[in-house]
Amino acid sequence: MKIIEKVEISYFRSVYSLSLAKCQDVNILIGQNDAGKSNILKALNLFFNNETELTSPVEFLEDLSRSRAEEARAAKGKTTIWIKVTFRNYENWSSLPETFVVKRTWTRYSDQPETVVVGSKKKIPNTTLGRFLSKIAFHYVPAVRGRDIFSHYLTMLHDALIDDEKAGISEASTGLVTRINQSTEEMAKDIEARLGFESSIGMPRDLKHLFTALDFTTKFSHHEVPLKKRGDGIQARHIPFILSFVASQSRKNHIWGYEEPENSLEMGRAFDLADQFQAEFARNNQIFLSTHSPAFYSLDQDNVKKWLVKSCDGHDFSGKATAAFSLDSVADFDKSVGVAALISERAKELHDQIELLQVSSEELRGRLQDAETPQVIVEGPTDVTILNHVYGLLYPDQAPIFEFISAASAKKVVSFVLGVADLGREYPFPITGLLDDDHEGRSQFNVNKQNSYRSLAGTQLRTLDGVRGIYLGFLPKPDWVTAAEATLKDQGREAQLPVTIETLVSKEFMAASIAAGEISFSDEMTKAKNANFEVPVNISDELGRHLEDDDRYLVQKVDEQSKIPFSEYFQANATLQDCEAFRPIFEWLETTVQLFQQARDE
Repeated sequence: MKIIEKVEISYFRSVYSLSLAKCQDVNILIGQNDAGKSNILKALNLFFNNETELTSPVEFLEDLSRSRAEEARAAKGKTTIWIKVTFRNYENWSSLPETFVVKRTWTRYSDQPETVVVGSKKKIPNTTLGRFLSKIAFHYVPAVRGRDIFSHYLTMLHDALIDDEKAGISEASTGLVTRINQSTEEMAKDIEARLGFESSIGMPRDLKHLFTALDFTTKFSHHEVPLKKRGDGIQARHIPFILSFVASQSRKNHIWGYEEPENSLEMGRAFDLADQFQAEFARNNQIFLSTHSPAFYSLDQDNVKKWLVKSCDGHDFSGKATAAFSLDSVADFDKSVGVAALISERAKELHDQIELLQVSSEELRGRLQDAETPQVIVEGPTDVTILNHVYGLLYPDQAPIFEFISAASAKKVVSFVLGVADLGREYPFPITGLLDDDHEGRSQFNVNKQNSYRSLAGTQLRTLDGVRGIYLGFLPKPDWVTAAEATLKDQGREAQLPVTIETLVSKEFMAASIAAGEISFSDEMTKAKNANFEVPVNISDELGRHLEDDDRYLVQKVDEQSKIPFSEYFQANATLQDCEAFRPIFEWLETTVQLFQQARDE
């Protein structure tokens, strides 16, 4: 959620002057310790809450930039701290422009800042500005998170539930206090009679103070353990969920200033949390965070913006000050974060593989439990549609003996089948994974992996486990693809053309489908560059000019949005003659069934 477009900070602590422009849903500050990342988040907390830290009001002389103080002293000038925030009119108020800038200035003479709108052509009344700012809640989460932090967020949880009439907390709060006073009435009378004056238990007006004493009960093995008795990492995981719930129940819009969310988490859990920040928590909140973890700074989605924060020598002032530089690539700050940057890509890759393998294994246990026929794992749902239809055309008098399952991607096909092999469980049927013979499929089941397994003669399959009947390999290459590769080779263009499920359909049917607008392709592009130049290159044009016109689609890629319409068109119009290139698939699968049965008989 984008509320803030730009942040400008001047003369606050280690910051002399810096700006964060083009802010996104998730904004990540990366840099070495003591570079000033926390001061940027604290400046935002100052802007919204007039506090530098939780319950810590601004102390002007302490929070003023030392460089600015020296500069002003030398020039006998006035010192201020000021922060400008460019807001988006994210709720489309008619009384506000599309974007506008609010500046808040602090001086040594007042605890409250001066607030003005600057640079706006459209006059914004103070009442309108006040209503807009009151709709925003900023939450600062420090790097060191003690028990008092949990009490603070539990209080926020109380307030959110009080506002939610469906929760019934407001009514329960009043009822509980009344019931306790009624129950202690007899004790109060006895005290009055004995001591000669009235006395009663002073209960809080509502449950807010009681909420600060509450705790989460967590499961450890079969035991219930209070959260405060669990490790710091488990406790830390609760904070963003509380904040996210509060935002979902609140009438306000929420911004987080979150220091080092990875603290106390092992790397795997940090990657999980980073994904949740980007994909889930950022839907209803705009997030500014500082980090040292590759789990967070390797996020590269469109709704993520990153800055490298450094302590730099000043130009217009003496000493060092915090500066922030926009980053497009983690390679730009390898030296700043040290060895962590070098392992970030590999760490992310390993985490994704482990996560995917665990998910795939769970899916398998559920899917294979009730299966009765040989299972064939393919990349997508349209592959399932086309293969089922082709089987009916090739074997019209035979009931299906294979069940095709969509794994949704090449990566999942590989992990799906490897997961079966690793689980060690036996099934009463063989299991085969079929990959597109393209870059994605080849990269997932690469040469090193393939060479670990024996080739199944006469096929493009590898035997992962001959006894349990587990196989993995690629779609067959039709004659027209082989011929096109030979033509390109004759022209000095060595190319291994991709084979997808659509490639196996006859060229005549493909030409008719393209003419009818039932399938579309896009060109393969790359870039050519040297030390001086970088230019786009259309690979499809470069290779296609050596092929016949009706072969050009072989050097293009299928547009994803046309896969479903094509599969439906194929079901309605394809004939037996259009499907001959599929026949090897079913012959290979029949071979796996025979081998599986032989292994069982032995």
